[in-house]
Order: sequence, then C-alpha cells, then structure tokens
Amino acid sequence: MRHLVLFRHAKSSWSDTGAGDHARPLADRGKRAAPVMGALLRQGGWMPDLVLCSTAERARATWRAAATACGYAGAVSEEDALYMAESGQLFERLRRLPRDCRRVLVVGHNPGLQDFALALVHPETSGVVRTRLETKFPTAAIAHFQLPGDDWSALAPGTGRLTDFIAPRDVRDG
Repeated sequence: MRHLVLFRHAKSSWSDTGAGDHARPLADRGKRAAPVMGALLRQGGWMPDLVLCSTAERARATWRAAATACGYAGAVSEEDALYMAESGQLFERLRRLPRDCRRVLVVGHNPGLQDFALALVHPETSGVVRTRLETKFPTAAIAHFQLPGDDWSALAPGTGRLTDFIAPRDVRDG
C-alpha cells in the first residue's frame, strides 16, 4: 500500500502588489498555519519518503515551515511543473514515481489540487470527509489517501481511499 498526502500551500499575502503570482510570500496567517499542519504530519504518521513541491514562493515557504515543525530532512523535489498544475498533470507526474517511494507528499495549488483529489477519490467514498473535500480545499489543508498496490504507474482516477481531510481550523491553535 502507498500513501499520498496532498498539502495546499498556506495563505499567501497580496500586500506586495508588484510581486508576480509566483513570488507571493506567505501571509501572517499562513506563517502560523504551516507549522501547525507540519506537526500534524508527524502525529498522523504521514511522514513522506519524498516531497514534491511547486516552485512558487508560497508553496516553498509552506513546506519549509512544515518540514521544520515535523522534523523532515528527506528528499524534496521543487518542480516548476507543479506550479498551478492541473489534475491530469498531477496524475502524470505521480505515475513516474519510483516503486520504492511508499509515502509521497505534494505541496501545490488550487484548483488543480482539489480537482486531482476529487478525481482520485474512490467513487463509493461517502461521508463528511468527502463532502468537505468537495466543498473546499482551504489553504494549508491536508488530504491523506491510501492507494492500492505498490506501483505508481497504475495510479488512476477513482483508486484512492481518502482517509483524512484536515484544515488548519480543525487543529487546535491553527
């Protein structure tokens, strides 16, 4: 079994109107939420073997703060293609992962991250967790999936078991 954690970047700042979208930093709220969610990664047993992170500053800053909070010192691949990646692009990227990666975390953006999560979730999944995911994938939220088998190349729509969907507001002090 494989595990996939989708982590939307934390709340970004719009205060620097001269900065392009790719360069936007985290807002104060994002700076507070990212480490809270990072600690949750360790508590939930969701520490990755590999992190795939968008090169946008808000995504990179989210991961740096989360990694510090959870003590992660493993491999991180910052990839331009993850910046505003669409669902299909995320499927393609994850299918190229090596077989020995058992736990992967993606730090990305909406709407692609939410679209990907909704495409991945098994169609028979119901309940509060799925309803929340369908409603909104807030900044700094984390979705955890269990995936069958041991080959990423077989990743397909409807094959993921959504086990948790947690937003900063769900976590004390978030």
